[in-house]
Amino acid sequence: MKSNTLSWYDEQAIILIAQFLRKNNVILGTTDTIPGLFASITESGYNSLKQMKKRSDKPFLLLAASLEQALTLVSTPLSDELTMTLKHCWPGPLTVVFNANPHLP
Repeated sequence: MKSNTLSWYDEQAIILIAQFLRKNNVILGTTDTIPGLFASITESGYNSLKQMKKRSDKPFLLLAASLEQALTLVSTPLSDELTMTLKHCWPGPLTVVFNANPHLP
């Protein structure tokens, strides 16, 4: 089996990765610091990851490409101070941990 390596810095690779995720496939990829499995934030994506990782109760990390996208994933509104800080730091290699919106899979 031939494996393909794609770069997050290659626009064509990003388009291919996005198409793959939109079809509810799971991919192995890296962040700035660690490798991991990636899936779309859908019930199907959640179930695929849960089955592959044999998880029942442990939550998954959600990655956001922008502050606007992150705001759709969090459970409570952010303070003005935190929002301003994030606007100055994002996009960039920044990790911020929030409680997820309870309506997400």
